[in-house]
Amino acid sequence: MEKLETKSNEEIPNKIQQLLNRIQQLKEEINKLEQEILSIQMNKDTLEYVFSKLNGITHGQINTIIFVSNNNVKYLTRDPSSSFGILLINSNKAYLLDVESYELKENTLEIAYFEQYNLSDDIISDLKEVHESNIDYANPLIFQLYYLLKKYPVSFVKIKYD
Repeated sequence: MEKLETKSNEEIPNKIQQLLNRIQQLKEEINKLEQEILSIQMNKDTLEYVFSKLNGITHGQINTIIFVSNNNVKYLTRDPSSSFGILLINSNKAYLLDVESYELKENTLEIAYFEQYNLSDDIISDLKEVHESNIDYANPLIFQLYYLLKKYPVSFVKIKYD
């Protein structure tokens, strides 16, 4: 009986230590999740700020941004189903597009645009920092344009009004 009590008495501190270790692990996991939530919220806030700034610059309702920088293409959206209000940003220039007005000419993607805008470095910097939206849910025309931009160099042609 005494041997059984001794073994049981030894197990209690071990169990307590195991529980304390597990509590520490859970605290670390909670901290990591809180940091991820904060990062997601900051990304969402930055994205809303960028959309707000761009809507102010373009005097319109931008729903989708396609950002091309150093041969990387990033898709950002408020409304994945919309094919209106598309702004393609290349370097520090933004182009208001008609998503149906592009064609492949001699291995260059020629895109027609309505208006061109100059962008400040702070907007470009914010665009580089935000996380990309899920392209899988994009309007099919935007989806196609996105992948063509990944593959071909681009040139822009202003739409002429008659």
